[in-house]
Amino acid sequence: KSEIMRYAKNNYGEAELINTEEISEDEIIYYLKDSEYGFEYYINSAVKDIGLDGAKFGEIESKDSNFSVVYYSYITENLNDEFTKLEDIYNVEIIKDDIYCGDKGFLIEINYKTDNLQTAPDLSKKVNDLYKEYDSRHYWEEVKTYVYDKNKEQIGCYDFENDMWMTPEQERDDFYIEKAEWLNSDAVYLRKEEKLFKDTGLSLDDVADVLGEESPTENSVVTYYYFEVDGKEFFLADVLVNPDCRWYSNYDEVMGR
Repeated sequence: KSEIMRYAKNNYGEAELINTEEISEDEIIYYLKDSEYGFEYYINSAVKDIGLDGAKFGEIESKDSNFSVVYYSYITENLNDEFTKLEDIYNVEIIKDDIYCGDKGFLIEINYKTDNLQTAPDLSKKVNDLYKEYDSRHYWEEVKTYVYDKNKEQIGCYDFENDMWMTPEQERDDFYIEKAEWLNSDAVYLRKEEKLFKDTGLSLDDVADVLGEESPTENSVVTYYYFEVDGKEFFLADVLVNPDCRWYSNYDEVMGR
């Protein structure tokens, strides 16, 4: 129990243990009450086997919890009156659904009913700020409020982590810049360029199949993002290639790996 309470405090904030349920000798559910807001959630602790090809090599404890969804639902319910006011003022519909809630983050959608879209950055920031005001323990990290026009076309989003409004193009650029930083955290973004697929040196057979996306053609446009590390310049392009389904890049070649 003491270990679970430390785990709860470190991951979710101060809480009170209110009940336990022993499912089996290898699994226990701990029911807790959040000390700040009073909602209840659980942490499931289970022992699972470590094995390969039918052979057991040991055991490991795993934990999971519904804290994220309960925390999100609690805050959202308390903000409903504020959301209703914003909907009336801006003539929009704010969609809040815990199916978009995951560990450390969630999505909110704002659908405009009129052509007056100039208020989108301001409105989406207000929605983000409402959640940020409640989240005094700084639990949420990846919150985004996506904004759509009356034809359901995305016009942008407000990024909770970076505290800024982003157009779809900026969000896309940010995605690939982040991928380059995974290759090297010191990577400095320089510029981007567009090329036709036929000029990349790749074969269409090199491209990995991605569920829900159309395969490129020789005349498809590929965006190259250029970065610098220790005076060396490399690129990362927005196309996934086989055999390991990685973003096409010359990073290893440039860095001599």
